[in-house]
Amino acid sequence: TGAFTLGSPNRSWTSPLSRDVGLRLYVDFENNIYDRSGNGNVTSWYGSSVSRYTTTNGLNTNYTGNFVRANGDFVNLGNTLNNLGLLSIVAWFNFDAYGSGDRQIIVNSEQSYENGISTTGRFDSAFSRYTCSNWSWFGSSSVWNLNTWYFVVSTWDGYFARHYVNGNIDYVFDLSDGNIATTCNCHTKIGARGCSASSGVALFSGYIDDVKIYERALSAEEIMKIYNNTKNKYQ
Repeated sequence: TGAFTLGSPNRSWTSPLSRDVGLRLYVDFENNIYDRSGNGNVTSWYGSSVSRYTTTNGLNTNYTGNFVRANGDFVNLGNTLNNLGLLSIVAWFNFDAYGSGDRQIIVNSEQSYENGISTTGRFDSAFSRYTCSNWSWFGSSSVWNLNTWYFVVSTWDGYFARHYVNGNIDYVFDLSDGNIATTCNCHTKIGARGCSASSGVALFSGYIDDVKIYERALSAEEIMKIYNNTKNKYQ
């Protein structure tokens, strides 16, 4: 199978690829870990087991792909993604254990927004409106299976928070109005929660891939298009 294990947390890359409207981050783990959106977000890794795997394990047997295994460790994305008033968080994930005591974080910008898996296997998201840590949580009513790839999107358009699962709407939550808090100055992470660059709790157990963050709410049609364009890797 083979794996590329990442080293110390003081290397970073930026390489422009996509110019999607409102795209602020795109990390696909295909060629090391860097931001392919062209926005120059710093990306680094913490811990010995954050690895970029090249394998067919868990993927379509006709596809050999790269993705990150974030078991107890995490990827830091810098502190330039905490000022987004409107938002879409896009990711593929596959979790291999239920957590205890807290959610397993997929993407977090502490005090501003996050999503992850609850201790019962439910997909949850939270947005902090107006001021830092003024959290509003919402989540799927269904429990998801271990060792299964899911495509998830969390959006906030200033009025409604929405979940999409495998391209389809899963949950709509009316938060009235208000932009996400934009003055929190914490770091954004894949696979953990924490304000400083090196802090990480609520660690994810499993695999995360193809992470995007947009400074706008994607439409249902856009989300289905992304799902259809990427699903062959995972199914």
